[in-house]
Amino acid sequence: TSTHRQGPCALLWRVHRCVCLVRTCCACLPPASLQFFTFRATTPSPVVSSLIEPSFFNAATSHPFMIVSTVGVKSSEDIRIPNTMFAEFLMQLPVLPEEISNGAQAMVATLRGRGLLKDVTFEDVLTELRARPLSEKELIACMRWWISVWTADVRSRPDIGQVRQQLVDAALLTKNTGSPNEKIISLAQIRTFVNVRSMGSVLPLDGPFPEHTIPIDISKPFVPADLCLAFSWREVAVLDWVE
Repeated sequence: TSTHRQGPCALLWRVHRCVCLVRTCCACLPPASLQFFTFRATTPSPVVSSLIEPSFFNAATSHPFMIVSTVGVKSSEDIRIPNTMFAEFLMQLPVLPEEISNGAQAMVATLRGRGLLKDVTFEDVLTELRARPLSEKELIACMRWWISVWTADVRSRPDIGQVRQQLVDAALLTKNTGSPNEKIISLAQIRTFVNVRSMGSVLPLDGPFPEHTIPIDISKPFVPADLCLAFSWREVAVLDWVE
């Protein structure tokens, strides 16, 4: 009888002692194995799972929960949930690989619910923009993302102008990378763009253009109104070109 009463306590104690080892192993586990450590409702009593899951996460609170990311094994707090809006320009940010986010959804949801996995933040964007210049393709993706943010938040965020300024101050474009003609352009210096439809027959599109004009290859994919509103730029005028 005494042994029987001690059984559940002994089991939980053994689980508690093994958690640190299990958490270390999780860092290198494939999605199928990671699912093994997903806690689901137990029968006939759900009490067991409700006790084991907190024990799993609380057994080593002084150590990070390590897991595989797109840039190697990292603490889950440094890893972000995948988001296609950022995939084309945040190349250095550790992101949860799709095979894990899709193959171990229950565990990912648990980590997210406990604040151990987070979505990409604006600070993440600024950190990468300040760390390296973007290629033309990357900058176009970044601008496309920002236009979507501006469109969604312009009426609800009084500080949206300040947020935009932080983005513009951080963003750099690199052209002709690796060649003697390589050039770094700060987005903060840009004030104008070429509207190909209205100015294409007036100005020579092969340049040169003022230093404050963003390269045509960057602005061409966008609707002029979006560039005016989301970046506070204006169309380059003939007088700008002459000067």
